[in-house]
Amino acid sequence: MKWHCQKRNCIIVVCMLAVLLLEGCGPLKKQEQVSQTYVAMGTVVGVNLYAEDEQQGAEVQTMIAERLKELENQYLSYHVEESEIWKLNHSGGECVQISDFLYEYLEKVWEISEKSDGALDVTVGEVTRLWNIDTYAEAPEGFEIPQEEALAAALNNVGYEKIVMEQSLTMPSGMTIDLWAVGKGIACDVIKEILQ
Repeated sequence: MKWHCQKRNCIIVVCMLAVLLLEGCGPLKKQEQVSQTYVAMGTVVGVNLYAEDEQQGAEVQTMIAERLKELENQYLSYHVEESEIWKLNHSGGECVQISDFLYEYLEKVWEISEKSDGALDVTVGEVTRLWNIDTYAEAPEGFEIPQEEALAAALNNVGYEKIVMEQSLTMPSGMTIDLWAVGKGIACDVIKEILQ
């Protein structure tokens, strides 16, 4: 599992560096490297910036850290009460108004789900809770593979096509959305906007 976590963290760092390289295609100037590592969205994030000076780099690093925290707490987290995803997952089948920001990303996710015949389906929240990989990462000796009966029951609450989405969103009671399959990509989009 340690290797898996390192691999996941490396992927995040590579994504961040790719964004920075794309943004740095202008005239070459002497720049200061400003690096920061912190935990966001359930993983370790490493950001290396090249700025005109250390102060400018530190200011941008602060903006990135604050925006990622906002992204997680306001929109994407199923752990943080009052995030938009938390509200959807606890809506009990009622209609929930969602922000333009989340709506636009969910539209993209649904499109990918349709084009992949459900290979990507973010409504697998009940299934991912059963696997509870976070527990395995912290204490592998206590990890148990979910029972087939429990998985079969959870799969009854999976299916992006069951969701009605206009500017609001209605999903069946018992279904939960887990955006971590796409959350890091959303984060890279947000960071790119900051860097631009």
